[in-house]
Amino acid sequence: MVSYFHMLKRILLLTLITVVIQGCGSFSTLGRDQYAVRADLNRHKTKCTSIPQIYSGVVYDACRANNNKNNPGSDLYGGAEFSFFSFDLVPSFIIDTFALPYTSYQQYKLGSISIEKE
Repeated sequence: MVSYFHMLKRILLLTLITVVIQGCGSFSTLGRDQYAVRADLNRHKTKCTSIPQIYSGVVYDACRANNNKNNPGSDLYGGAEFSFFSFDLVPSFIIDTFALPYTSYQQYKLGSISIEKE
């Protein structure tokens, strides 16, 4: 009986980690090419025009939180979406710091990710 609950807790923890990683700004920018990142941010109608490769996860979260999709007349940030991205800023900052050698090279080689409207 104890092993069943232990296994259930482990499965729930792995599921939670998987869901959080899928929404993490760092994994969204480091794990995909710039065209997918551009399409995603355009789909969410962000106000950003470019994202630097360095600390791209943090900037990605800020762009997703600061979008034009919110209700007219509401404040700049929209409820639950803003709270998730503000929660994700710290893990994204940590992951982006570890990825700094790679992203510095990408910034030098490719430049910033352009988010121009298509």
